[in-house]
Amino acid sequence: MLLQACERAPSSDDADPPRSDPSASAEDYRYDPESRRVVARHTDSEGAVVSLSSGEDVPVLLPEPFLLFPEAEVTNTTQIARGDGRIATVDFVTSARRADVVTFYREIARRAGIDPDTAIDGDTASTLAGSAPDGETRFALSLRDGSGRVSGQLTVTSRME
Repeated sequence: MLLQACERAPSSDDADPPRSDPSASAEDYRYDPESRRVVARHTDSEGAVVSLSSGEDVPVLLPEPFLLFPEAEVTNTTQIARGDGRIATVDFVTSARRADVVTFYREIARRAGIDPDTAIDGDTASTLAGSAPDGETRFALSLRDGSGRVSGQLTVTSRME
């Protein structure tokens, strides 16, 4: 439900803001056209409150030891919370080499106790992903070369069922 709200957030090319789905069971859905921020709250079938915030100005909150690549420029952040669980997705661009970004996040993952079990390196794209042995923390990084810059998306999940 909340991911659908995020997916309905308009791109910079969209002229009209998203419309609320009248059949949706989310209790609150707001879109601010000035900041281009989406905020939604939903009470799930177990009574837990799930919240989502997505936009260019949403703070990047990643569980330790994960952090944003030092030379990255954030283009969008999505934060989802349910109880103690968190999902953070950060879209970014950087002028750094793709291999340097992969090396940076491979080291961060190892500090988190994660030995990446997915590592794909192609001519113009890379993917790195894995889970901590206890399953509490998972991450996925995808990178793509383009126009002299690398665009990336990092998702870190912590304590989400």
